[in-house]
Amino acid sequence: MAVHPFSLRPSRPQGFSRRLPQRPKGQYTWLMPVAHRPFAVAEVAIAMSLTIGCCWLIRPMDPLLLSFDFPWIWMFATVFALRYGALLGMAAGLSILGAWLILYQAAPENDFPVMVFAGGFVQLLIAGHFADIWHSRRRRCQAEKEYLQQRLTSLTNNHYLLRVSHDRLEKEAFFGASTLRESLNDIRRLCSGDIDGKTLPGAQTLLQFLADACKITNASIYAVGPEGPSRSPLASIGVSDDLDVHNPLLRQCLQTGELSHIGDGRITQNAYLVCVPITSTSGRLLGVMVVRDMVFEALNAANLQFLLALLAYYGGVLDDRRTVMEILSDHPTCPHHFATELGRLGHLARSDASLPSYMAAIQIHDQSSCWDLDAHIQCAEREGASVWRRETAHTVTFIVLHPIVADPESLKTQWEASLADIGGRCEVLPVNPAVTDLGLGDVLSGLINNG
Repeated sequence: MAVHPFSLRPSRPQGFSRRLPQRPKGQYTWLMPVAHRPFAVAEVAIAMSLTIGCCWLIRPMDPLLLSFDFPWIWMFATVFALRYGALLGMAAGLSILGAWLILYQAAPENDFPVMVFAGGFVQLLIAGHFADIWHSRRRRCQAEKEYLQQRLTSLTNNHYLLRVSHDRLEKEAFFGASTLRESLNDIRRLCSGDIDGKTLPGAQTLLQFLADACKITNASIYAVGPEGPSRSPLASIGVSDDLDVHNPLLRQCLQTGELSHIGDGRITQNAYLVCVPITSTSGRLLGVMVVRDMVFEALNAANLQFLLALLAYYGGVLDDRRTVMEILSDHPTCPHHFATELGRLGHLARSDASLPSYMAAIQIHDQSSCWDLDAHIQCAEREGASVWRRETAHTVTFIVLHPIVADPESLKTQWEASLADIGGRCEVLPVNPAVTDLGLGDVLSGLINNG
């Protein structure tokens, strides 16, 4: 049965081949940094030495071109200030100063050009400060883009699984089978049992579930590390064999990070039918599932896409399991989706970009007023917030997690305005990566202490 190859590409960051990210194309991309410390320091030192040496070969009596009307030698230092910032720009300027001390001070008639060097260093400081600001903004934008890409990947997979769950629920309702939602909860429980142990916890149970759901009769799951895939399977159903790392279908799967199968037109004869990558939402390759035999009718685009989505869901749960388990151990009643999102935002706050996120805790004592607050809660969810609702005998508390907030005071003002006619309290605190529960306990204790 023919399967269309383009319908099986996962909507997530690709790549096992560890290729360097492509630099954006543009007119001034040569100014962008191409190395990091300590390589950038070596680049500045070698390039400035070569520049001064070439000038010395051309004009031995004036290697710094001080007799020219325009200080050309400082243009090279300015380029490094724009590429790497003020610190390495000043290092390039100091190399010019050192060259003057070596090449000019021997001649007594040469007075130190104070204004030339003062103007040059001021130029380097201004250009370097400008570069530092834009490099910082670029890092923040890149971190925000990666977070939004991970969230889009999760939403895409969840939307597809929801649609499949609805279809299968209609087909299997008469047989009393469990729903796909329950199966996904089982997958989550598989990942929560062993945090520091196996790379792919619950692999055997997962494989058995996938075999039943996708009509697979012979398959194995293999872990993938920095050196490549392991030859010994972590889990198997049917005949268990060592992995053939030279298999062209497997190599295609590992190199592209996409599902590969014998019906895509490129490989028609192979010992494996399907190779599916197990990839986290951050794009890291965790393992690979190799299918050797399955029901003939199951080898179709819809079934293979369903298999890919289930393994993508499993990889996404593995990506956040440590942080989620730490949060759930401190707050057992916290919903899993809320803990997952909080863990991702904690990682974002812990990164070099330091993008801040905030939690708004809203507490009301009159449960009948919840209807008035629901519109504001739904509006926050449409804008990307995650909500945890906690009810007690006398109060209702909403913990609203807002990703990437630039102005927390404005956020608090908006919620206080929403509570003006209802009569409730609001606390806004940042996601704190320094504690294990990322500040969730501080938010809850702040409501209790101020109550």
